[in-house]
Amino acid sequence: MSIRYVASGHVVSKTIRISAPDSGLISDLPVELNQPVQKGQLLFQIDDQEARQILRSAQAELHSASTKANENLALLGIRQQQTSIQLQQSLNEQQVAALTLQESRAGATLEERQKLRETARQAQLKAAASEQEWRRQRQLFAEEIASTSDLETAESQYRQDQSSYREAQAEIQAQRKGARPEELARLQVKQQHAALGADLARRKEQEELLLTHRVQASQAEVERLQAVLSRQRYLVERRRVLSPSAGVVSQLHFHAGEMVGGSTVVLSVVTHGPYWVEADVDEQDAVHVAVGQPVRVLLTSLPGKSFAGKVVQVAPSLEARPQGPSDHKVLKIRVDLTEKVAELRSGLEADVEGQVGLAHEALSVPRAALLRDQGKDYVYTVNAGKLVRVEVQLGAVSGDRAEIRGGLGEGAEVVVEGGDGLADSTPVKVRR
Repeated sequence: MSIRYVASGHVVSKTIRISAPDSGLISDLPVELNQPVQKGQLLFQIDDQEARQILRSAQAELHSASTKANENLALLGIRQQQTSIQLQQSLNEQQVAALTLQESRAGATLEERQKLRETARQAQLKAAASEQEWRRQRQLFAEEIASTSDLETAESQYRQDQSSYREAQAEIQAQRKGARPEELARLQVKQQHAALGADLARRKEQEELLLTHRVQASQAEVERLQAVLSRQRYLVERRRVLSPSAGVVSQLHFHAGEMVGGSTVVLSVVTHGPYWVEADVDEQDAVHVAVGQPVRVLLTSLPGKSFAGKVVQVAPSLEARPQGPSDHKVLKIRVDLTEKVAELRSGLEADVEGQVGLAHEALSVPRAALLRDQGKDYVYTVNAGKLVRVEVQLGAVSGDRAEIRGGLGEGAEVVVEGGDGLADSTPVKVRR
């Protein structure tokens, strides 16, 4: 046994309600009612002059902040390079001064002492030769052979060479004793001056740390303004409302030049698929409908054709039929087509036919044999020439047959016509 039901409905596709993103004046609305539109096509434009002015101001602020950040970054680089060079120079000077002071305290090196001794020996030889020449010129002068000028020249050279020899001897003596106190003091001051230069360079590094914080702050300001600019671009762009899908303008609530509030629906677009069928199942058939059930869809515009479908949604409760008696309730269902139908359009009338199997084997009687009294179902059977009233327990009822789950056995004969006018124990004669 099975039951067949038919539900009336219509073809539906997705309807997209397009709302205004912000409050404002509709400056452009290039579409009309029932006009086909493509995905990405301009539907309407909200006036954006003020938003664009704010955008330009944000662009100018970002440019100024970027310039300042770049200047700070360049200045930091120059300062760091200068400080690095100055610090290295001061450290080098400090190291040279320390080495010079150390050498001065330790005295001359072996090589320097050898050089001084050689200088003194040469000065001594030269002084001895000058003394001998002076003595010879003095003898010649006494003999009136040499002139006074020759004598004076020889004496002057002798005295000059003697002075050079004494200076060389003094230099050797000084190198043996180390540098003089005033020379050591001068070298110590020079070392301290180099140390102060290095300390000053390190202090400049601390100033650079402050400048680094300023660079970071200016870069953070640039990033903040970039975010502001990006947000403002979005606010400008969103005022150009584009169609999210291809379809047809099904509703148009405003026109160009009218004011619209934010989130107010301006128009609706019915898409070109996917399509489905929404149908109303009568109350008596509602218990037989379930999600996943295969059905057939018949379109009024395509007579003689049917298409395979499947129930994908069933309403949780019944509701009154929109047109008809208030006590006539229906169950709303959604059916998806399992095959592509090129002729589908939103709004086409459609019927959904479903068939539900109730039982493979069942004891049944003709529906005409069923009688009802005080809420109980019964039939009349014939026994010994008389009618016998037998109460029965019903199962599924489909078409002209009713399932019997109790009260009768297989092969029983029942009255199928005129039972309403009969009574229990009425004599009858069966004609075969």
